[in-house]
Amino acid sequence: TTTSQAQPTLDQVQQALEQVQQVVRPLAQSLQFSIDKDTHGTVVKIVDTDTNKVIRQIPSEEMLQMAKALDKFTGLLMKQQV
Repeated sequence: TTTSQAQPTLDQVQQALEQVQQVVRPLAQSLQFSIDKDTHGTVVKIVDTDTNKVIRQIPSEEMLQMAKALDKFTGLLMKQQV
């Protein structure tokens, strides 16, 4: 028997990320967790605390843009098939 688990809501994921940030903040002030508003994917940034400059972002800004473009393209294809 397979057990299917319900997917968490966006609010639940946001709350979990906030809890992780509270735990991690004292240890690594340069980590920032967020949710991309378009893809609803988790974004992790490593930031220089002195300059507030992003050192690294996972997924990268380019990957987020590609995901958004692919999603838009898929939507257009689906519209054409209907």
